[in-house]
Amino acid sequence: MSELKVRTFLTSLRRVIRQVMLYPVGHPAVQEALRTAEFDLEDMVGDIGDMTLIVHDSTLYRDRALLPHASLEFEGVIRDMEKRAIESVTLLSPTSRDDIYDFAAFITGISDDLPADGTVRLNERTYSDMELDSSPLANLRRSYASSVDAVRTATKSLARGEGFEVTTVVHAVEGLADSAMASPGAALLLST
Repeated sequence: MSELKVRTFLTSLRRVIRQVMLYPVGHPAVQEALRTAEFDLEDMVGDIGDMTLIVHDSTLYRDRALLPHASLEFEGVIRDMEKRAIESVTLLSPTSRDDIYDFAAFITGISDDLPADGTVRLNERTYSDMELDSSPLANLRRSYASSVDAVRTATKSLARGEGFEVTTVVHAVEGLADSAMASPGAALLLST
């Protein structure tokens, strides 16, 4: 399965999260966002039956495989999930629309109710660093995502007129440079 389907679902989930923050559950905008998310989730999980998305060190994995583009694109959702101590999300097909709503409300902190229908399960499966993809390219992608996140955070702080810790950005960029020097072949693949 392609990362694109995961990103499509996460886009729908992010829309549900935004609507949940603005309107009550019965509002047409919330219902439309839920319908779209339900469709995209079914398209993503499809014939597999279930899938686990793992959040680890501000990075997203699908069943132990690194999702580098999704990790960058959905860093806000990932950060919100980490704040709520969500380490993994197991999605079962067919998924209950109520569970998608409860999941979005839980991520935002609007509700502390966990999805009750059992089709969206939180922290059911967790993995250690050793079990996740640790290839040289995956390590380089993680370093890249970390440095982009650090620079993005610094840029947002500057735009708001706030200060930021420059050492965080320096360490992230140094980590990327070290990773690139340790595996030049992976760095070449990442740059193309």
